[in-house]
Formats: sequence, C-alpha cells, structure tokens
Amino acid sequence: MMKLNGNVLLMQLGRPSALMNVGLSALIGSALNYDAVEDVYGCIGGLAGLIAGNFIDLAAQQQKNISNLSFTPGAALGSRVSECSEEDFSNVGVILRDKNIRFMFILGDEESGKYCLKIEESVARIGHEMRLMLIPFSPDNALPLTDHCLGYGSLIKHVSSLFTGIVADIQSTQSSGSVTIVEFSGCDNMWVLCGVALAKKRFDSNMAPHLIFADLFEEQTLVKKIHECIHANGNCVIVVGGDLKNRAGESVTKGRTPGQHVKFIAEANFEVDVDLVILHDWRRTSCMTISGADSSETVNCARRAVELALENVTSSKMMILLRTDIQKYNCEISCVDISNAIGKKKEFPLGWYNGDETIADTSFFKYASPLIIGETHPAYDSGIQILAKFR
Repeated sequence: MMKLNGNVLLMQLGRPSALMNVGLSALIGSALNYDAVEDVYGCIGGLAGLIAGNFIDLAAQQQKNISNLSFTPGAALGSRVSECSEEDFSNVGVILRDKNIRFMFILGDEESGKYCLKIEESVARIGHEMRLMLIPFSPDNALPLTDHCLGYGSLIKHVSSLFTGIVADIQSTQSSGSVTIVEFSGCDNMWVLCGVALAKKRFDSNMAPHLIFADLFEEQTLVKKIHECIHANGNCVIVVGGDLKNRAGESVTKGRTPGQHVKFIAEANFEVDVDLVILHDWRRTSCMTISGADSSETVNCARRAVELALENVTSSKMMILLRTDIQKYNCEISCVDISNAIGKKKEFPLGWYNGDETIADTSFFKYASPLIIGETHPAYDSGIQILAKFR
C-alpha cells in the first residue's frame, strides 16, 4: 500500500453510546494534524447519508462546538442504519471517489463490521484506494477479541449509580425486613447485570445488590437467599434482568415480568414490604456518568486509528484493547481484521457468576472496577448542560 493524500470522512453507525461523540471529537482533532489530510468531512445520517452523499465540513465547525462533543450523548452526526441494496453500495464507491475520500473512520456498534466490508468492496470495485478503520462501541460488552469494549465502563458506571440512587430512595421509607426488586427490563446481558454489583464498595457483602438473578434461577434458592439477607442485613435487594431461566434454559416467569415473578414469590413466603421498580430506559446513558477511564481509552483508540491509517498505511482494521497487567490495570491499544470480529460474541465467563451465591464473583470485580474510574465535567450555561450540535 502506498501513502495517500486526500480527504477524511467520519461516520457514526448503529446504536449510539455516551462515548461515540468523544471518539468523533478525537478523530477530528487528530486528522487535522496531518499534512496528508486536505479536509475532514462528517457523514450526516448514517448509511442513508452516505448513500445520498450528505456530508458536512467538520473542519469549518467552531472549535468550541467540537470540544463540547466530548460531553454530548448519542451520535452528533446521526447513526441510522438503513436497508441498502447492492446497487446502493456500488454507488458508495463512486461518491467516495468523487469527494476524494482517502481515509474513512467509522464509529460503530457490534453490527457495523459487515457494513465496513461492504463499503470497502464498493470502493475496491471501482479501483479507488482508500483506508478504512472501525472504532467500535459496545456498551453491552458484546464484541470479541478485545479485553473490554468502549462504552462498557460508562454503561456499568451509569447503571450502578442509577441503582444506588433508587435503592437509597426506596429504603429511606421502608420498614425493617423489606425486599426491594429492581428489574432491568429487556436486559439479558450478564456483563450489564453483574455491572450493577459495582455499587458495592470494596466488595462489601452487606451492601446492595445482595442478589442478581437471570440464568440459573430456582425458587428455593431465591427464598433461601432472601431469608439469609434479611437475617444478616435487615433487608434484601434483588436485581433481575429481562428474563428468568432455570438450569435447563427454560423461562419460569409464567406470564409475569421477571420482577413481578420475584415479587410474587417474596410476598408468598415473607410477611414483609416488597417494592418493585422496573427500569425501561437504562441504556440511555447520561454524560453525567461517563467513566474517565472509558473516555480516555476512546480518545486513545481514535488517535491510534488515525495514526495507523495515515502513517502505517493500515486498513480494514477494528481497534481493540488488550489488558497487559492483571494486578495493576493497564491496556494496550491494538487492532484486528474487521472480518475476524463479524458474527462473534464476547461470552460472559461462567466462573464469574455463581448461581448458588447469586452475585458476581470477585474475578468480575477485578475485571470491571478499573473501567469505571474517573469522572468527566461537562460545561453548563445557566444551569443547563451545553451540547454540541452541527450546523
């Protein structure tokens, strides 16, 4: 591959996160530092915007607006994924060639890899040389080949903080011996559910949540653990996901939501107050709970992606993080072929969740705790947070 000169195109694709715009800001700043880059464009509206050639000049945006991207949730460029035909993708190559796009960086989710390859195929078909890099975000920690995914630390920081506030509010009026159930509606992801356990300070077994239920659910175990928790702590706080399954993988909720099912069992076996809270929008991560570590790693991944594409003439790669020290947290930035990550999923280690203990193992705490360290500080105007908006 030879070194290229031309324009940069940045595109956001798929499910947004609180960190996607952090990466966008870092890409803009990094790309403008290279003499080989003539201009930096943003693709407005995801795949639909790419097919329509709907681009915006990001270099012409006010610097303050670019800086505020780091504290703006969602996807400032728009990240809609549209149904696209092969003809649509064949036209993409022509659009990118006519705009002299030589470097393309996609900030996407776990499904974005397949679209990256389609874009590259379209470009190669017409003989236009271009470098493409994927900076992936997966708050559910679903991507393989990486120690953890960008966005995951901020999501579990968010859900554990949200959980802590809800429990404190409920317990301030509860009687002794009460049971609190917090259902994360639609969540079947153990990476996220166990992340709520980070609300425990220094792995304190007396702190909430006391129990986490998703798979391996047994009614006898639930009743036993509630009894033990009330005896030891004076109350019991339970986290449940989007379904409850027995050891055979069968749903046991009997037409109820998981939280309603646990509430039904608790009320049938204990004469105590039982409160149920169902969280529907727990994925809507706030910028107020962005992890400093997550933000820093996002910036570093974006900068490294630009460096690889422009200096090392690298293409068709997905950025990943590799943990190099188990005792003292440290991650190196690397990359893998995008094609190697498509259709695969990062599985939660079975040994990190004990169905009998019904809580995350200490191995999970050691893995996840460093990912939520540090805070960011958004700018405000008249008490309202300032968000970036492209014009």
